[in-house]
Amino acid sequence: MARTAPSVVDRKYGWYGIKNDNTESGQVDAWRRSAPKKPAHLSDTPGWSVTNMVWEYEAAAVCRKPSPDTPTRKGDPEGTVYAVVTWGFDVSPKGKITKHKIKVWNKPSARQLEAVDKWNQQARGELAVVNDPDQEELPDLR
Repeated sequence: MARTAPSVVDRKYGWYGIKNDNTESGQVDAWRRSAPKKPAHLSDTPGWSVTNMVWEYEAAAVCRKPSPDTPTRKGDPEGTVYAVVTWGFDVSPKGKITKHKIKVWNKPSARQLEAVDKWNQQARGELAVVNDPDQEELPDLR
C-alpha cells in the first residue's frame, strides 16, 4: 500500500476519548474501582473513504490515575499497562478491505512508546507544534 493515514490530535489530554474538560466522550467508558464489575469499553470506527491505504491501530488499557494500596494488593502506579490490542485493515486501490489479525499483548510497541514520547515533547514545548496551549504530558508506560 502506498499511503498511511495521517494522525491529527487537537486535545489537551493524550488519552483517546477524553475531552479537553477531562470528561469521557461517547467512545470511552473507563473502568472504575467503584464499579469493578462494569467493564471498560472503547469504540472507534474509521470514517474515511480513501482507497489504497493501510490502517493500523494500537490501543493500550493504561492506569490514568494511581491506585491506592489495599490490605491485599499493592496499588498500580500511573502508566501501568494492562493490555495492548493491535488491529487494522488494508484498503486496495479498488476499495477492497482486508482485515489484519487482531493481536493482544502485555506491552506497548516501540511505535507506541515513541508516540507517547513525541506527545510529551510537544507538551513540554520542545517541538514547533503544540496541540493545545495547556497540553499535558502522558505518564511513562510501564
